Formats: sequence, C-alpha cells, structure tokens
Amino acid sequence: MAIAISHCLALCKLAACIIILENSQIIEQGTHQELMTIKGHEYWMFSQQASSYK
Repeated sequence: MAIAISHCLALCKLAACIIILENSQIIEQGTHQELMTIKGHEYWMFSQQASSYK
C-alpha cells in the first residue's frame, strides 16, 4: 500500500481510493469514477485543473 498526496489530480485516475479532507474531516471517499459521478469536490477540482490542459 502507498499513500500519495498531490496537487496534480491526474494521479487520481490511478488511485484505488481517493479521500478528500476538509478541516481534518473526510468529506468524500471513493474511486475517481465514483467521485466524478456524484459531482462533488473531486469533480469540481478535477474539472478546474483539466480545463487548463486544453
């Protein structure tokens, strides 16, 4: 097992589990696809970063 902490959200696609923290609390947890489906924090952050690649 490995833990990766990154601002580069492209790594999220490869992760088995993503945990989003806010104020030391877990606010989202799941795979990249699961979190993209619920359109929460992961979706917003990933979409913002991906738009700069286009």
